[in-house]
Amino acid sequence: LEKTIDDLEDEVYAQKMKYKAISEELDNALNDITSL
Repeated sequence: LEKTIDDLEDEVYAQKMKYKAISEELDNALNDITSL
C-alpha cells in the first residue's frame, strides 16, 4: 500500500510541475501579446 501511495504522490507532483510549466508558458505568451 505504501508503494502505491508513493507512486500516487509522484504522479501528483509530476502533474503539478507540468501544470506550473504550462502556466508559465501562458503567462509569457500573454506578456508577449500585451507588449506588442
